[in-house]
Amino acid sequence: SEVSVQSLCAANLHTDWIHSVSMAATGALVASGSDDNSISLYDVKKQQRAGIVKIFSGAFSVVLSPNSNWLFSASGDIRVW
Repeated sequence: SEVSVQSLCAANLHTDWIHSVSMAATGALVASGSDDNSISLYDVKKQQRAGIVKIFSGAFSVVLSPNSNWLFSASGDIRVW
């Protein structure tokens, strides 16, 4: 499966600026962090949101671990999901 900027925008993952995007090593998931105080996971094959977590402030950085079991985020603090 392929992912494009257009497909990510069409998925309406966020309602404010997106600061960070991270793709899983397998290409199956994309994580994004936004000023709307959320982090979204996007399923590339299904072309839809796979999950969302609300946080207390904008996510300036998100990174998926190589095996996609962990998501790291940085905003006012650093978290492991």
